[in-house]
Amino acid sequence: MSIGKWFLTFSCIFFLSDITFASNVETIQIIPPDNTTLSIIDTFQDDKILISLSDQAGKPILDLKKEHLKIMSGDRRATITSVELLEKRMDIVRNFVLVIDNSDSMQQRNAVDPLLAALDELLKIVRPIDQVHLIVFDDQKTMQFGDRDLHVQAFTSSNPVDLKNYLSEAYYGRDTVKTVLFEAMVAGIEIIKQLPADSVNYLLVFSDGDDINSSINEAAVLKATKSVDDYEAYALDYMPKTGVNAFLKQFTEENRGRIWKANEKTDLIPAFQAVSSKMLYQYVVSYSFPPTGKLSIEPDSIVIEEITTLDNSPMLAHVFFDTGSSEIPDRYSLLSGQESSSFNEEKLTGSLEKYYQVLNVIGKRMNDNPDAKMTLVGCNSNSGVERNNTSLSSQRAESVKSYLRYVWGIQPERLNTEARNLPEAPSSSRLQEGKEENQRVEIHSDFPAILDVIESSYIDISMSAEQMILKPTINTLYGVDRWGYKLIAGDEIIAELEGSGDPSSAYAAPLAISNSAQAASGPGIQAVFSVTDKKGQKIDLTADPVKVTFIQKKELLASNMGYKVQEKYALILFDFDSDVIKGRNQAIVDAIASRLNEVPDVSVEIEGHTDNIGKEEYNLKLSERRAKAVYDLLIARGLPENQIRHYGLGAANPLYENDMPEKRALNRTVTITLEYQSSGL
Repeated sequence: MSIGKWFLTFSCIFFLSDITFASNVETIQIIPPDNTTLSIIDTFQDDKILISLSDQAGKPILDLKKEHLKIMSGDRRATITSVELLEKRMDIVRNFVLVIDNSDSMQQRNAVDPLLAALDELLKIVRPIDQVHLIVFDDQKTMQFGDRDLHVQAFTSSNPVDLKNYLSEAYYGRDTVKTVLFEAMVAGIEIIKQLPADSVNYLLVFSDGDDINSSINEAAVLKATKSVDDYEAYALDYMPKTGVNAFLKQFTEENRGRIWKANEKTDLIPAFQAVSSKMLYQYVVSYSFPPTGKLSIEPDSIVIEEITTLDNSPMLAHVFFDTGSSEIPDRYSLLSGQESSSFNEEKLTGSLEKYYQVLNVIGKRMNDNPDAKMTLVGCNSNSGVERNNTSLSSQRAESVKSYLRYVWGIQPERLNTEARNLPEAPSSSRLQEGKEENQRVEIHSDFPAILDVIESSYIDISMSAEQMILKPTINTLYGVDRWGYKLIAGDEIIAELEGSGDPSSAYAAPLAISNSAQAASGPGIQAVFSVTDKKGQKIDLTADPVKVTFIQKKELLASNMGYKVQEKYALILFDFDSDVIKGRNQAIVDAIASRLNEVPDVSVEIEGHTDNIGKEEYNLKLSERRAKAVYDLLIARGLPENQIRHYGLGAANPLYENDMPEKRALNRTVTITLEYQSSGL
């Protein structure tokens, strides 16, 4: 136990109405009820203290409750979880070191039997797990304690009968003439030095007269006490003098105890009862300081606006195959003949969804344009099992032809097939990713409508902030075990995260609101940051709700107000490691230029992207060149520079993961976004 250092520092205030001490984690103040005296006896870890509480007459408080105490650390108040009598805590051992004056004057005063009877009052509170260490004087023999040979004998037991028998023998069998009280006290201190650190220790001195025969003096006793501090000292003065012995009074007060006076042998039982009560009514107070803190969130409001999105995705007219296989992979959307009759490409959203429907888009367009023809070119990676395997290439082309023929009913004479090894514009064969990209069927057609961009129109959502910044401030004395946050809009959890250890000072929580109307109709976005400390105490921190404003297109139309329109174009099919705009991409740029001339006050954003093949710095520059190429074409057509912003992102923030050939191809792109306000009339 570590209370000793605290008492060296704060011994002057142990018996004031409240006590302040420094624990391992904080400065703690214990405030008892008015008109009481508090004494800290010991501590256990950082959340338990052993105390005693006395009234103005010095009598112990017999029924201490949790509500009687207040434990503070600055302006933080602890939760007191329990107040238990020490004697009921079977996990805490008590050691009673009794220094008993057995000089022959006790027999002369006929006080031996009254003393033995009085000792019963103390032994009543001794439990089987406790230990009593008896020390008596001895004229004939010595025992070594520390570096001294002292005229004392010692006996240890928890059995009251054995203890009384030993003391009776000390009086009636070998009482001593000499009084060596100081030697016996030093022996008691040396015993306490050897006791376990997690026990509660008491030293009780019973004196029948002044010390006149010890080989050491009072100063030596007080010096010995400086080397041990984990105990309470009590004294019972049975000397035939008025007032208490000054040295024993000093000794007990310096060691967190007190002294009682017994003038007559009839006073012995009440005196031992008082000592026993002082030891008995000691309380183990368990407490903890709950974590505290606050949470702030930025921004304090967001605007969600419906945007009419015109999404134009160019055709990625490639079908990729697994190594050595000619079967169309499952990730492509393959319909039955009956399902194809209800297919509508205008309902598709996003370039990736449109791509996985590529065979159905082509099939539908071939039916809508009966004069159109196409060529299916099967390719392979020309490595491993596919080296010079044009037969596999041919089988791949035939698989695509069969699907278009039997599901979409395209006449075979409209579907020409060819086979070759590497594609005409291959990806790098030195890389596994490049090999996978070369395992494909390329779809060609001279009929423009077949491979034209895939257009769709839908309502998208624009938010004034894409993320919330949560800033938790946590105060805990015990450290954080785990934490987590949630952002809630209505009955939907829109963002959440968990972790362990100390939380960061700020978190960027992405917003993914699926029901904007509900988020706007309730109190707003609510943030909860939960913290559990290492003692299992939990606190939920909240911030003021984030106000949500939802602007709906139908409401703007009803008010004859303009609404926001966003047109998206993706220039895909940049060849591997190329920034050259050619073929259908050139036509898309021309269409965008014409569109910009039709819409005044439009803002244009051009983003260049790459896949993740190659070095990061090189990819960034490649993406910038791709964006700049589009920008130059638009400027060349007379579009104002101040309305166009262009930049490259390289492989950072990819549009799609780079784990599939088609996703890498879709990442070799420039996206162009037009945003303007449409008239509400």
